[in-house]
Amino acid sequence: MVHGDHAAQRRETLREIAARHGRSYDTVRNKWSRHPDFPAPVGKRGRSLEYDTQAVDRWVQAEKGRPAPDLEPARLYTAQDLEVAGVGITAGTIRADLARGRWPKPDHTTGGNRWRGATVIKHLAGRRAKTTPTKPQRKDTPVPPASPRSPFADRIGALMETLPDSVQLQAAKDLLLCPEAELEQRVVRWEQWTPGA
Repeated sequence: MVHGDHAAQRRETLREIAARHGRSYDTVRNKWSRHPDFPAPVGKRGRSLEYDTQAVDRWVQAEKGRPAPDLEPARLYTAQDLEVAGVGITAGTIRADLARGRWPKPDHTTGGNRWRGATVIKHLAGRRAKTTPTKPQRKDTPVPPASPRSPFADRIGALMETLPDSVQLQAAKDLLLCPEAELEQRVVRWEQWTPGA
């Protein structure tokens, strides 16, 4: 074992993988990590197993076809920049969703529409429950339609509008990292949030 190799290797837990890829922790823990081709753990941090970030990203790209976005919260991005950054949505879809009111208003419009990374991260938190239908086990088993949005997406979007800028990113990360079963409780907790509480 060469310690220099481990120092250069970026590692993350299943919760961190879930947050970075905009998926629930339960999905990553119960489905992704149990997939036969999912990368093996490379270490442990406390009680959590750690995985090689690059190996996970390669698996997600091959298996799910969408890389995790790595956005700088304060940086401004155009729709094209967001597509290139790998948010999993094309620039054309972003523009169409903006026109239909399904994408947040730009943070800056001088020189074209631009959004802060934090704004996009918060918006994607509300879209995180998008799923791909599973393949049927038998030919006569129908495939259920995919749910296009989380049932909490509208509540999360409204919640983010009411929170001060200083806590919006913290709230978005908290909602992304929580297990699906706890999402409603966390949304209610953030809806009841008051400064200094």
